[in-house]
Amino acid sequence: MGKNIAIYFITFLIAVVVLPAILVRSCKGPSIPEYVEEEELLKINVYFHKENKLKEMYLEEYIVGVVAGEMPASFDIEALKAQAVIARTYAVARMRQFGGNGYSGYPQADISTDYAENQHYVTEEEAKSNWSFWQKNANWEKITEAVYSTMGEIITYEGTTIDALYHSTCGGATEDSEDVFTNAIPYLRGKECSFCKDSSRFNSKVTYTKYQLGQILQQEGLQHVIGATKIDMEPVSKTNSDRVIQYRIGDKIFRGNDVRMLFKLDSARFTYKYDGNNITFTVVGYGHGVGMCQYGANGMAKKSYNYKDIINFYYTSVEIANILEY
Repeated sequence: MGKNIAIYFITFLIAVVVLPAILVRSCKGPSIPEYVEEEELLKINVYFHKENKLKEMYLEEYIVGVVAGEMPASFDIEALKAQAVIARTYAVARMRQFGGNGYSGYPQADISTDYAENQHYVTEEEAKSNWSFWQKNANWEKITEAVYSTMGEIITYEGTTIDALYHSTCGGATEDSEDVFTNAIPYLRGKECSFCKDSSRFNSKVTYTKYQLGQILQQEGLQHVIGATKIDMEPVSKTNSDRVIQYRIGDKIFRGNDVRMLFKLDSARFTYKYDGNNITFTVVGYGHGVGMCQYGANGMAKKSYNYKDIINFYYTSVEIANILEY
């Protein structure tokens, strides 16, 4: 008797609660909250690189997938909101309908899902596969809320959409754009940041044997710089936060970010020790260090800063506008 009651109760729940929820979701489309009218939503042409296909989708739906791919769902909702606005700004700056150049790798595409080219996008299924059973729906709903509660919001500087760069962990300070890349951009100014110390990537070490180091440097024709007790390489210039701007290896000068890529380091804020057999790099931070520090954003949110505070901290003299009002 008790077993039959339990079966009846479960069937009742499925019929009354689960099925209606599924039907409502299917009517509104993927990830779209009930309070959002589809007529309000912009569309973006996204190149799905794994499938080699172009898909038209709602901009906000795309941003949900980017936030899920770029920032841990465990982060504070205000950090997720900041990430949503930044990811949307990055996308809008590239959309052809707003004067962007689009994605050159595929005709008519505005952006690619390949994080080596643009932002890291994941589907709902891919995102949920990384979460425990009990977190799947709650995490996805949290990210969806962060995106749709900021719907249409982008960051501008003097009326123009910014190039919204961001990274994981600055390690104590972000950098001026010209010290990492090439151009001096007025809204990408370095800031002291004490908010990212909880990041698991705040410190790291990378060790290579003498042979492995030689193999890496051979790509640049520089294997001869490795001596018995010393290596002929050193920083030429650094930022105030100790991130390498220029680095000399033998008779060649490299930008710090290029050295970081060469040695597969988490950031260009590094030192090394060499004992004649192995070289060990000690690294602070994770990423290029320009724009918003994601772990810093979460640290700020935990201290009760809201997403607008976070954006205005990491980007200098910017404004938050709404693309839906353009």
